[in-house]
Amino acid sequence: MFWIHASNTNRFHERFLQIAQELKIPGTDAGTVDPKKEVLSLVKAWLEREDSGRWLMIIDNADDAEMFFGPDKSDSQGSRHVSEVTTTATLGRYIPDCHHGTILVTTRNRKAGIKL
Repeated sequence: MFWIHASNTNRFHERFLQIAQELKIPGTDAGTVDPKKEVLSLVKAWLEREDSGRWLMIIDNADDAEMFFGPDKSDSQGSRHVSEVTTTATLGRYIPDCHHGTILVTTRNRKAGIKL
């Protein structure tokens, strides 16, 4: 079971780095990767592998849809956060997608909940 606190990008990144270290994912030794870039991809790829076994990921406090998917094109207010969002590299692409894993998302934001 993996608990991801998703109230902000730093906490999301930190938890993925902890997961990588706990699972001893090759290539994620301290100092060998950029924790804000490669670790997210490495953890996602490892969890999607069949031989990683069954797992549960809880993404808690996922209230910021822009953090996961970028600004809403239909929302004219979203453009003011574009610079912040582009630096986060939209975290939604790092959420594993496979049949042997389960993801539970908690959110207070209906839009984020629907997209996730």
